[in-house]
Amino acid sequence: MVRFSPEDQADIEEKWQKYRGEDPHRYTPSWLEIAMKHELTDMEREAVERGAEASEYLRSIE
Repeated sequence: MVRFSPEDQADIEEKWQKYRGEDPHRYTPSWLEIAMKHELTDMEREAVERGAEASEYLRSIE
């Protein structure tokens, strides 16, 4: 386990506060969460398109 000196801890805390901004309760998603959300959106869009294509095909064979 890594242990930081009190001075380093204070420096880390200061940098973290600058990173988080004035509102420490604000949620900031990670890059991985953002990438996963975009991928899920793309997958949902593709599923809707495939569903529309399947509906068109079924109508055409009736």
